[in-house]
Amino acid sequence: MKYTTTVWTCSSILSYTYEAEEVVDCAKQEGVDPQAFGIPSDLKGFTQESKAVTSNTDPRFKRLFAALRDNVEITVLRTTLHYLCENKYNTDLEMLKSLFQ
Repeated sequence: MKYTTTVWTCSSILSYTYEAEEVVDCAKQEGVDPQAFGIPSDLKGFTQESKAVTSNTDPRFKRLFAALRDNVEITVLRTTLHYLCENKYNTDLEMLKSLFQ
């Protein structure tokens, strides 16, 4: 079963959508323990916390994602979202594909 977590960027209406399982995996890859941020490190607990109404503004999640900033998957997602925001109505499909290579 997949769960989706949404975290809002500071002063932006753009939301990043991650699969909770992928975030937990990224944290493991980077040696980052979500519990250090007051967030459960098991998938079920992480998902329950992230589903809370205030998780999109929760400083614990913002700090966790800041710690995961250099993770390859997070970097690709961040780069892709930035490109899409900057090129809302003028997206080049080939350029977008190249971001995933």
